[in-house]
Amino acid sequence: MDASKLLNILLDLSTDDEQEILDTLNALMNNISANQSIEISNNLKKLEVIFLLNNSNEYNPSNLAIMDSIGGSRYFGLTGFQKIEDILNKNSFNIQKTVDDLQKYIQQRTIYIELITETCENLKKLKIKAHYHNDNTFEVGILMPTETTDKKIIKITKELNQWDKVFKTIKELTGSPIDDTEINFVNNGSLEFFIDNAPQIAACLAVTIERIVKLYKSIIEIRIAKEKLKELG
Repeated sequence: MDASKLLNILLDLSTDDEQEILDTLNALMNNISANQSIEISNNLKKLEVIFLLNNSNEYNPSNLAIMDSIGGSRYFGLTGFQKIEDILNKNSFNIQKTVDDLQKYIQQRTIYIELITETCENLKKLKIKAHYHNDNTFEVGILMPTETTDKKIIKITKELNQWDKVFKTIKELTGSPIDDTEINFVNNGSLEFFIDNAPQIAACLAVTIERIVKLYKSIIEIRIAKEKLKELG
């Protein structure tokens, strides 16, 4: 696990308005105790909006893997909100059990927030810097699953050479300097390579991939239709 990426994630998680979340969770717990259905619904929707806006919902696979490994998925983003919903739905006919489980969740979340806050401060004291790319560039991530590369250098370099050609072609089309592609960050596990590029390069790449996927989907649908026609004779 890269320390700079870890710090990046911890800083993202600690930027939430924790007091608002804590107050809303406590209000929700009181609403359940008093069986106030309207207030329960309102506070649940309020929590959903807060958790929906968390940066973790837009994480790439490697960041999600780090967040999962440190237990953050239980308290942040859509998975964190799902945990709250699970508590409310698990024992919906046993109000006291629901209140007890929710109170336990609040206590555990409070301890977790204190832990990540302290960890952030300690990493900063150790001169670790969070991994953020330049504001004038976009970071393009290339994910290479281990089942595709077999962790073989020859397969990895072949894939990277293909991507180098793609980037150079897009640079030529957008009028950018056709330089050799530089890798500015590499993740472990299923290999992820991160490459800084100008906004127009990233936008062009996004449109290209979207159209390729759309075309591939159409081809699959045609194949399925063809098989069905065969079955019908």
